[in-house]
Amino acid sequence: MSKEKVEILSTVLMTIGVLLLLAMAFELVTQYERLVVFLAVACFLLAGMVHSINKIKEKHENK
Repeated sequence: MSKEKVEILSTVLMTIGVLLLLAMAFELVTQYERLVVFLAVACFLLAGMVHSINKIKEKHENK
């Protein structure tokens, strides 16, 4: 995957995570608070994972 696509995907996942936390903070999802927190944290972790995998891939391609 190109570096630009990885950056876009990572940014989108981080934005979704922030929006989910904001939705919970403003009590827009009162019934599913734990699920929303889990999904937000999962988005943050996935964004970091995508970024890290791309760094590893670039490192091996430069060898």
